[in-house]
Amino acid sequence: MGEKQEKQQVSVEIVVPQIGEAVSELTLLEWLKKEGEPVAKGDVLFTVDADKSVVEVEAFEEGELETILVEEGAAVLPGQAVARLRRSGEEGREAAAPSGRRIPISPRARRLLRAKGVAPEELTGVRGSGPDGLITEKDAAAFLEAEAGRSKKTRPAAQRAAGERRIKQAGVTSLGRARKVIAAKMKASKREVPHFYLTAEVDMSAAQSLRQDCTSGRGWSRPPGYTALIVAACASALADMPEINVSYGEDALIRHETVGVGVAVDSQEGLVVPVLRDADRLSLREISERLQEFRSTGFRLKDSHFGEKSMVVSNLGTHGVDAFFPIIDMPDSLILGVGRIRDRVVALDGKPAVRPTVVLSLSVDHRVLDGAPAGRFLEAVAARLEDPGGLLGEEHD
Repeated sequence: MGEKQEKQQVSVEIVVPQIGEAVSELTLLEWLKKEGEPVAKGDVLFTVDADKSVVEVEAFEEGELETILVEEGAAVLPGQAVARLRRSGEEGREAAAPSGRRIPISPRARRLLRAKGVAPEELTGVRGSGPDGLITEKDAAAFLEAEAGRSKKTRPAAQRAAGERRIKQAGVTSLGRARKVIAAKMKASKREVPHFYLTAEVDMSAAQSLRQDCTSGRGWSRPPGYTALIVAACASALADMPEINVSYGEDALIRHETVGVGVAVDSQEGLVVPVLRDADRLSLREISERLQEFRSTGFRLKDSHFGEKSMVVSNLGTHGVDAFFPIIDMPDSLILGVGRIRDRVVALDGKPAVRPTVVLSLSVDHRVLDGAPAGRFLEAVAARLEDPGGLLGEEHD
């Protein structure tokens, strides 16, 4: 009696999070904590090059950084342990990626690995993109591609296959890592996904008036951008049409429980697609502020800026593009291309009139959706933009 129970020192593994929905090789760029330093929940531990952007990974435990397992500059995979954190607690818990655990893997993925002479156990550090972390055939292919890339980098030049050449000439630069990843993903999407396309021309007169009202009548310091309005319209339509909020899985369609909208934006790092989680629960002002936050950070994003998403909005209107047909970002089933807003002649009450309009182009995965439901979704987005008062939503503290 009276004695204090001795607390057990528990070490947990710090793993690379699943950033977005790609299972591609990442690069650990920088450790922001040193071994032996205290760590508070929410502290940034390290940064990774996540294909298209620098992502900050935060701590979800308090304690002390015990051991760094992976040095800066090393290639890592989602789910891989990169450090150990010592925390105090009366009861321990299993490490985030214990050795010897059962690896959930689909039959197709297993067959692909077997054909390449790779044992499933070699994917111990990989968390799959399927339900409950199931490693899919796509994940296995990405792992094999990453391993092949690593092997190729370590080959001496003399051992390269006969006939393999690198063309060098003035004005031509070699492909960077981000460009290679983008190229591989887009090639896979066009090869695997049967795209079809829908377009709609939308009158943005009311949207322009709403933007003016936000500053003149509602006290906003700046009006919401058109991208924010379109994201809000998409999120609202997805929330009201759960049958659209679906993506393709190997054996079944996957219905998303939440609405996440990715926004394709250009940065010095290349193309990045941060995700607005629970976008249907955000007010227009909150969506606008989140998008501004992405820009203000210079797209040095945190892992919290990524996550499961329902679709992507890609706006090239600021570059003078009238319309385009974007490629789907797998495993999403939808991506919306947004052109520029410009005055166009339209028919109004049987007479020609000039109105500011925008062309929306929806790329759809035909394995998931047919033309009629996809058309209803685009129609719902257009209706919300032409009568945008309901997009203001309720602001939260």
